[in-house]
Amino acid sequence: MLTMIQDFTTDSQQIENEDELISFLKRRVDESNRFILWHDSELPNLRVYVKDDISAAYFMSRDNEMFASKGDELREDWVPFRDDSSREYHEIIQLAGASIIPWRDSLNVLLEFARTGTISELTAWEHL
Repeated sequence: MLTMIQDFTTDSQQIENEDELISFLKRRVDESNRFILWHDSELPNLRVYVKDDISAAYFMSRDNEMFASKGDELREDWVPFRDDSSREYHEIIQLAGASIIPWRDSLNVLLEFARTGTISELTAWEHL
């Protein structure tokens, strides 16, 4: 497994094995983080927002098609998540409540993407 990862505090870092990836994915800033994984090019990529024990995952295909994780489709609320673009610039974005899934599900999706570079079948997706 060879993948690239980015979060709030690291612009990009090469990850060489699953243990290293799991360790990186434990990182939090005020109980939150946003991880972006990719392989040899920026697409496809997987972006996961995490806060406490909830998360939302977004997969961008090589053809620029975006998919969002599907949680409770009956939710109509919006959930605030941090999306810091740098150490100096902090932003709160609103993600659809229907895209919220447990962090443990997103963790498995991240690990599968790191291994395969493809959209995971471990969760349901909505084409955006």
